Amino acid sequence: MSNFVIRGQKIEAASRLLGLHQIGPLAAAAAIAFELGLRAAEIERGISKTRPFEHRLAPRREEGGVVTIDDTYNGNPDGARAAIEFLRSVEARRRIYVTPGFVEMGERSRAVHEALARELALVADVVVLVRNSATPHIARGLTAANFNGHIIWYD
Repeated sequence: MSNFVIRGQKIEAASRLLGLHQIGPLAAAAAIAFELGLRAAEIERGISKTRPFEHRLAPRREEGGVVTIDDTYNGNPDGARAAIEFLRSVEARRRIYVTPGFVEMGERSRAVHEALARELALVADVVVLVRNSATPHIARGLTAANFNGHIIWYD
């Protein structure tokens, strides 16, 4: 549930979008809707219909109560940070993060992936690395960050 106060009007809206980074865009959309003359109830109804794009922090309920967050189309460090921050907020027995890294980072690849690894080391219990040119940097970064979980390589 997200609550906003825009121009003295309280909006209480439940969106299906995940992550704190979504609040700003939802609040901006609500402000624009007010400017266009929509009432609070209409805005709340509209926000309640928001859903993530396919493969972008999209939750799925699996058998046995397992919740999978599909973020497989995430291809940038900012998006990964948002996903990791969301993962941190989830109460779970085990947090598993699967990543191929970012294959188009050029000469920044090592630094970007080691930074990703430092963040993952604080949150994940298992990191599954899809083997490519980027993921060895993540593995080294996890090791350097004293990651206590498991690293699984996937070809």
